[in-house]
Amino acid sequence: MKVAIVISQFPCNDEVFILRELRALARRGVDLRIYSLKPAPEKSLHADAMPLLDAARYSPFLLSAEVLRRNLQLLGREPALYGRLLWRIVSETWRSAPFFWRSLAVFPVAVRRGMELREEPADRIHAHWATHPTTAAWVMSEIAGIPLSLTAHAHDIYLDQTMLPFKLNEAVAVLTCTRQNLEFLKKLAPDLPDGRIRLSYHGLDLGVYKPAPSPSAKFRILSVGTLLPRKGFDTLVEACAILEKKGVDFQCDIVGDGPMRAEVEARAVQLGLKRVHFLGKQSQEKLPEIYRSSSVFVLAAVHGDQAASGNKRPSASDLIHFGIPNVILEAMASGVPIVTTRMPALVEVFVDGETGVYVPERDPVALAATLEQLATDQARCARMGARALERIRAGFDIQVTVGEVAQALGAS
Repeated sequence: MKVAIVISQFPCNDEVFILRELRALARRGVDLRIYSLKPAPEKSLHADAMPLLDAARYSPFLLSAEVLRRNLQLLGREPALYGRLLWRIVSETWRSAPFFWRSLAVFPVAVRRGMELREEPADRIHAHWATHPTTAAWVMSEIAGIPLSLTAHAHDIYLDQTMLPFKLNEAVAVLTCTRQNLEFLKKLAPDLPDGRIRLSYHGLDLGVYKPAPSPSAKFRILSVGTLLPRKGFDTLVEACAILEKKGVDFQCDIVGDGPMRAEVEARAVQLGLKRVHFLGKQSQEKLPEIYRSSSVFVLAAVHGDQAASGNKRPSASDLIHFGIPNVILEAMASGVPIVTTRMPALVEVFVDGETGVYVPERDPVALAATLEQLATDQARCARMGARALERIRAGFDIQVTVGEVAQALGAS
């Protein structure tokens, strides 16, 4: 089966969950054609992307002779279709300036790709993210006469629902990665038949993410993510300072990069922390071993208004995950207990006291107290790590989840 995948950027170093799914589909024999709306990054961090690079296609939005030629071709041959597509986008998005202008920017290249798909057809067009990738995929679908499906993830559902009900009704299948998302989307499109919108968790290769044969002798704290206000790395650093003052023997590794890295590193230096190490971004080939060597995984996430500093109104980048953070799933699959704040969809995978421990937001004292307790109770860590692994095996094995995706694509 030939599937045209429409995505914001491929490969995207921060969207490993999509890369895993595409690799798993390719291994099942699905013939993928990947349309990236943005240029490829200068450097791909993950070797797993390499086998799919030949399937990736790139195009500039503007100032491209081929984009212009294809748009003039459709406009000249089928002006009614061209006008209908453009009018639908304008009428659906004009109330939201960001959606309006970005949709207009996406439209020309979507027309180009739709015309190409007429000449080189696929069996399905599938978009990742319900925002501009799905806008482009819908245009391509209408031009090429190919069924459309999509996967909606997180911010693309909750921050702005512009054009979203329309897209849900146009798609032959909609996948989403949490039950909370599923119920929200069903309310946006209540007339859709049962089964049109489906739950499909992000799967993990459980042969790659697996526990260490024996626990680490040193109490090792791990946190992974983009260093943004919403991630709470500043809270973790403050908690580590408290642990050092109490004489707790530990090591804390922070994996990732981002806008707050310099600020958080400077704070660690100011506090004189010797046991906190900033490892920067790490490839998916290295991360499994980093998880395995850890005693506990921490995500001190901040939700909503608290994510913004001072009186600044929070932006989209300040808001914490609406879904299940993939780093939590990866840590659980590695048999590592979790210490985290309460996030809306975590109830679907996390059980307080069994797979880990909830702590209050922006509370380094409470976080330090929890970590100190775990540092002195290796047996409790082992029990929670084992339960975390059981939970992942029960619902997040990519061998199962990719089958659900393939079925939604009609490729099972």
